[in-house]
Formats: sequence, structure tokens, C-alpha cells
Amino acid sequence: EIFDSFSKSKKELRKSLNLPQNKKIFIVIGNLIEGKDPQTILSAFEKLNRKDLFLLFLGEGDLLRKCKDMGKDFAEFRG
Repeated sequence: EIFDSFSKSKKELRKSLNLPQNKKIFIVIGNLIEGKDPQTILSAFEKLNRKDLFLLFLGEGDLLRKCKDMGKDFAEFRG
């Protein structure tokens, strides 16, 4: 059961995880804290200004609200 997702197609997996179907997905895993500096990643993605990219943060921390505000148009955050 734990490996059922490996047998799914990429399209099915993206749908089940509520991820965009036609974008390249970049995933950042870690605490959203000053020491990890997630704002730099968000700033870089913002400067790219590409609609074909999607940024997914997996983590929580003191900077969650600030990061959500910075990436509201191009990133998603999941704890």
C-alpha cells in the first residue's frame, strides 16, 4: 500500500497531490527560518517570472507567513 503511488502515472500523482499538470515543479524541503533563508529562493523565482514553473515548499517555521506573502503568485506551502 505504501508503494501504490509508484504505480500511478505522473499525471495521476500530480492530480492526487493537487499539483499543476503542465509546469516544471521545484520542491524545497526544510524549516522556513532565518538560517535557511527561504526568501532568497522566493526572490530568485520571482525574478525568473516564468509561468511554466511551480515552486513547492514543504516545511513550517517563523517565516511561513512572510514567505506565503512573497510567493503568493507562484509558490505553494505545505506543512
